[in-house]
Amino acid sequence: MFGQLEDSFLYVAGGTNKRVNEQLELSYNVLEDVWKLDLNTHFWTYLGKADFDFSDNSSNLFLPSTLKVSYNSGTLAICRGEVFLFDIKNNVIKKFMDVNPILFESIDRIDFNPSTNLFMISKLKHNSQSYRFVFMTPLELLGSSTNEYQLYQKDIQYGLYILLSLFLMIALFFVYLKIQPKSNYSIIVKRSNNIRKELSSEDFSVLELLLKEHPTAVDFPSILTFFEPNLSYESRVKKLRLSIHRIDKVLSIYTKSKGAVLKFRQNKNDRRIKEVFLN
Repeated sequence: MFGQLEDSFLYVAGGTNKRVNEQLELSYNVLEDVWKLDLNTHFWTYLGKADFDFSDNSSNLFLPSTLKVSYNSGTLAICRGEVFLFDIKNNVIKKFMDVNPILFESIDRIDFNPSTNLFMISKLKHNSQSYRFVFMTPLELLGSSTNEYQLYQKDIQYGLYILLSLFLMIALFFVYLKIQPKSNYSIIVKRSNNIRKELSSEDFSVLELLLKEHPTAVDFPSILTFFEPNLSYESRVKKLRLSIHRIDKVLSIYTKSKGAVLKFRQNKNDRRIKEVFLN
């Protein structure tokens, strides 16, 4: 397992599970997940799955035999003659290309002192079973050439993106409804109870007919039935025009329309018949 402490976050990558088979043989199962722990809230966040394509030897990095040492805000890993630097926070792994595998033979322990900028390596002397210590600079031990890879595939939280997308679509829909100009018809229907109070029952009956037939125009003969049948045709037409004028005056206030809300026109099939329609 590799760990990295940055500010108040602990980054953890990889690791192994021990397995024992029926013959009591021990094996290791490599863990590939990468996590971040907030040390203030103690909340774990899954970052993604480790990508092992950077080396044929990469899966062995998580075995207990790998030597590890803190270096340059990351973790330096030495495994079978290869050296890697893990930077979990920035999702980077560097492979040092100029290392001499002979330098890492028989290493028992390695430490780095940032104050002196020196590595201390303890090596076992096979002939005497004693240790000798070697001090080397990073350039002497690691060289200057590196290849950089992505450490893990970032977790894409599709569910969260879908929820955010739906929320955004709903918000845009409501914004559209808010800025979209409302039709005179929808305003009049919505405010019909208030409008009723400002019109006579006769005038409101005419308005109800116009709303019912909207968007179709209503011809004069259909509206004239609301007026006294004993009046002459000319008198009823005059009353109709006055009624339309009163209705239009009230509707203009509610719709805030600068022009006429109710308009006249001639019937397309018979130009002798006049019609009224809601604009």
